[in-house]
Amino acid sequence: MITWGRASNGGNSSSVSSSLVNVQSIYSTANAFAALTGNESVITWGRASNGGNSSSVSSSLVNVQSIYSTLSALAALRGNGSVVTWGRASRGGNSSSVSSSLVNVQSIYSTANAFAALTGNGSVVTWGRASNGGYSSSVSSSLVNVQSIYSSPSALAALTGNGSVITWGRASSGGNSVAVSSSLVNVQSIYSTANAFAALMGNGSVVTWGDASSGGDSSSVSSSLVNVQRIFGQKCPPSTSSPSQVRQERSRAKSVEHIG
Repeated sequence: MITWGRASNGGNSSSVSSSLVNVQSIYSTANAFAALTGNESVITWGRASNGGNSSSVSSSLVNVQSIYSTLSALAALRGNGSVVTWGRASRGGNSSSVSSSLVNVQSIYSTANAFAALTGNGSVVTWGRASNGGYSSSVSSSLVNVQSIYSSPSALAALTGNGSVITWGRASSGGNSVAVSSSLVNVQSIYSTANAFAALMGNGSVVTWGDASSGGDSSSVSSSLVNVQRIFGQKCPPSTSSPSQVRQERSRAKSVEHIG
């Protein structure tokens, strides 16, 4: 494996080069990298405070299946459904307050500074910066039978088995969908920009919320949003179900694909 660029941000991996053997995948925060090897161990380098030093949890980084990131922290999902975190504590690097709930985790999602774990029973466990989605207690009673979670840099949206949507995090960035809650019925999928969400309904219509200038207000085109098949949002993605992400840019538009 070859690295280059600013050494302190991960551009120099010489200190761990002898361990970077049989690497299967690489994940990153804003200033550090984590490599998942073929024996399911993890090697890290880069800025220590942003996930580049995993020595404090190294003994737990075994049987790792995938790694997820915020801008400053990393979370490893193990084969037994447990989660190991490191990096900046306030940005998701410390999950000790919810560790007893991180059981049978199926997938992990993130905003810029918080994580959300979807468990096998359809419940959701969150940690990290509260204003960015790390605190979901206000909606915890509604977070049941969750099928998937979607994110903007500062908010999260959970799609439940009955097609309803639960949101939390920064209200102005999509964390509050109260204004459109009555329309969020039979939702099939959710898409996001940097500060807004769009839900695709079973009848091919679209419901949007969040920052208007970021795509949260589609009223000017609502009459054309019929028989929509897919929605495309402009932004560098935080991690939904895919790892290693969170290079948020202020991209602010959506387009749709429809037929007819």
